[in-house]
Amino acid sequence: EAAQTLNYLRFLVQKAQGSQLAPELADFALPEIERLERLVQHLRQFKLPPLGLAEVALAARLEQTLSTLDETCAKAGTSWAIEVPSHLWVHTDASYLAKALHCLASHALGNAPPGTVVAIGAAATDLNRGEEISVEVVDCGPPQPDPSPRALFDVWTLHTPDSQAARRAIAHRLLRHLGSTLTYEHTGGS
Repeated sequence: EAAQTLNYLRFLVQKAQGSQLAPELADFALPEIERLERLVQHLRQFKLPPLGLAEVALAARLEQTLSTLDETCAKAGTSWAIEVPSHLWVHTDASYLAKALHCLASHALGNAPPGTVVAIGAAATDLNRGEEISVEVVDCGPPQPDPSPRALFDVWTLHTPDSQAARRAIAHRLLRHLGSTLTYEHTGGS
């Protein structure tokens, strides 16, 4: 639907060129065309193929993911503190999990002031004999302007793909696709 609207707006602008309506239509339509192009691009990114489930060692996957961010971490003047037991295994899609962890770690680096530590931990809990794994990424950054889930994980708010908002939305979308949840909390300066 978004692609059809985008194409229709392009058609209207082309058809109106040279007419009296062209400047007014262009003033309205060109920003809308740009916005719809970004929306269509985001929608294409969020169209996810089926999961390829496997047993994944969480600590190893996290270390692999963080190793891709070591240079960024050093440039930001921050460091990692990782507390993930080696015996934690997750039945999940390894590539989706890696992308979600990368987004969350990048988000934390973007929030962490120089000289601080980004703490990443994981633990398993036995909830009615079904094990649940919780992963926590903690930075010492400022609170988000609007901490409501609707604002934090809004897929439809259009941002550049490397923005903090996009990272949160992508991680949220991937984790929901994996059957997990993502929450945000600002307490005690973290």
